[in-house]
Parts: sequence; structure tokens; C-alpha cells
Amino acid sequence: MKNKFIIILFSLLLLLCLDLMIINAEVFQDYEIKDINEIEQIHDVLEGDEWKSPYQKREDARLAQQQDEMRRLTGYATTGKLPTNVNRCTGIKCPSGYTCNHDGVCMKKCGRVWCIVSTDCEKDLFGIQFCRPPRGKKP
Repeated sequence: MKNKFIIILFSLLLLLCLDLMIINAEVFQDYEIKDINEIEQIHDVLEGDEWKSPYQKREDARLAQQQDEMRRLTGYATTGKLPTNVNRCTGIKCPSGYTCNHDGVCMKKCGRVWCIVSTDCEKDLFGIQFCRPPRGKKP
């Protein structure tokens, strides 16, 4: 009696496993790409010029922005000729001791650094020069 029960249980379990295998095989057949031409078409679309990965798009945008900024900084985009300090500093009157730099900002040499107009050149305890906002004023 016990053996018959085990055989029947084993048979039912085997049938259940076979049914699951058949169902899984049918599901996989539905999702299978049946034609090699479909794979080639997908490959052509992905490799074509019309599709770019998000990383490539981000890199292209970064390079375009960098090139645009270089053109803007040199002034070449508007004038067609490279600017000089005179062109950038036209109309800027720097206080005495200050010079106009390549960005059109008045700067004063302070040891190894350059201070802008609103800062003072001072030395720390070790004699190293640095720029500090004027005393009594908060930045």
C-alpha cells in the first residue's frame, strides 16, 4: 500500500514537471527571435548615426560646450580675430598698482598670487603673502 502511494505520488510529480517544462518551452518560443535578419536590423539601428548612447550624447554636449566657451573666451566668435589685453581692458580703469588681466579684471601681484581690487595683500606669520578682504568689511 505504501509503495503504491509513493509510485502514484512520484508519477504525479513527474507529470507536473513535464507540464511545467512544456509551458516554459512555449513561453520561450514566443520571445525567441526567429529570423537572423531581425538581429541584423537591430544591430544596424544601434550602430547607425541616428542612435547614440546616453554617454556619447553627454560627451558630445560637453565637447560642444567646451568649444563654445573657448570661442567665447578668445573673442573669436564675434570679431573673427584673436583679442588682446587691450581689447579686453578697453573701458576698464584699474587703480594704481593694478593691471588688467586676460579676463578683463583688475589684479595686483601679491607674492605668488594675484589679488583683485576688493582685497588687500597681507603676510601671514610665516611671511607668506595672501589676499584678504579689507579689515572692517565682511565679504
